[in-house]
Amino acid sequence: FKEIMALEYFSAKLSLDYTKLLETSNDYDVIIEIGERERSNGNIKSIFTLNNEEEENFKIFKAHSIILKTRCKYFEAALSHDWVKMDNDDKIILKNPNIYPKTFSIILKYIYDGSISLEYLSPSDIIILLISSDELAIE
Repeated sequence: FKEIMALEYFSAKLSLDYTKLLETSNDYDVIIEIGERERSNGNIKSIFTLNNEEEENFKIFKAHSIILKTRCKYFEAALSHDWVKMDNDDKIILKNPNIYPKTFSIILKYIYDGSISLEYLSPSDIIILLISSDELAIE
C-alpha cells in the first residue's frame, strides 16, 4: 500500500513539475507559432470568436523539444528532420496555422502534464479540440 501511495505522490509531483516548466518556459528550445495573423490596415486583429468571447487568432508558445518529441508523434516527426527552421538564438521554430491558440494551449498542457479538464469547454470547443488533437496525432 505504501508503494502505491508513493507512486501516486511521485506521479502527481512530476505532473506539477512539468506544468511549472511549461508555465515558466525555463530553458525552452522550441518556439511554436499557432494560428494566423490577419492584418487590417497594418494592425493585427482578432478574427476568431469562441463562446462569444474575442480570442487572439495568433499566439507564440515556448516549449521543450525533448518533452514534445517524447509525448507526441507529430512533434517527434516534426522535430526529427533537418528542415526545421532555427532562429538566431538556436531555437527551433514551428508553425501551425490550422489550430486556434486556445485549443493548442489545452493540448500543450496535456502534453506536459497528462491531464485535461473538459468541464469548462462547450460542445463546439470539445469538437475543435478533438479535431486538433487528431491533426497532432495526440493519443
